[in-house]
Amino acid sequence: MATVTSAYQEQAWQAWSTATATTGTSSSTVWYQWQGTSASVTQSNVWQRWTDCTTTTTATVTTDSTWVNWNTNAYQLYQQHQDQYVPMTQRQVEITRERLAELETQRQEAEARRLAAVAEKTQKEQAARAKAEASLREMLTPEQELAWVQNRHIFVTGQSGKRYKIKEGFTHNFHEVDVDGKPLKEFCAHLTWEAKCNAIDNVIAQLLALKFNEAHIVKRANVWDLTQNRKCVQRSS
Repeated sequence: MATVTSAYQEQAWQAWSTATATTGTSSSTVWYQWQGTSASVTQSNVWQRWTDCTTTTTATVTTDSTWVNWNTNAYQLYQQHQDQYVPMTQRQVEITRERLAELETQRQEAEARRLAAVAEKTQKEQAARAKAEASLREMLTPEQELAWVQNRHIFVTGQSGKRYKIKEGFTHNFHEVDVDGKPLKEFCAHLTWEAKCNAIDNVIAQLLALKFNEAHIVKRANVWDLTQNRKCVQRSS
């Protein structure tokens, strides 16, 4: 730690005590400023200064006198506004234990309703998907059905003689392929979102369109040529 010079020490003492001297027993000394007396500094003097009493016996010093001297501003502020500090037991309690229990019951009931709604929605979606799966498999040849069950895709030949591969999905899920099944073009044409159909319903619609109205669905689709580094060659109007 660096050494503080005598000059700086005296400046520090004077700043703390607003006195001009740092030694002695006169009213301008640090000790006098701290204890408020020119007498010799004793434990009794300091105690009397802090507690505002004339005795050194702690028993005769009241809590009030000590508190007021140590915290004058806070105590006065408390006296001015003590009517606002009413104990909790004297207030009108709005939320009681019964009310909290009622709120918890309401929360649990709301959560139960939410879970029931989710379960009902899931059940309906699963039923709709099972129904669509059954309908699709009724339309397929044995070869197509086997490919669908094993790989979730089917091959279909359009009216133009072109061959297409439809995968389970909603967008970008059918392609024009060559004789070896290699994708040549990628198409994006699907049921409207407003229809709220599942992916298998969408596959059924694409299958029927490619079999019976190939030109229409191809014209309405966005198309990417996979032989040209997936270049977009058509945007639907």
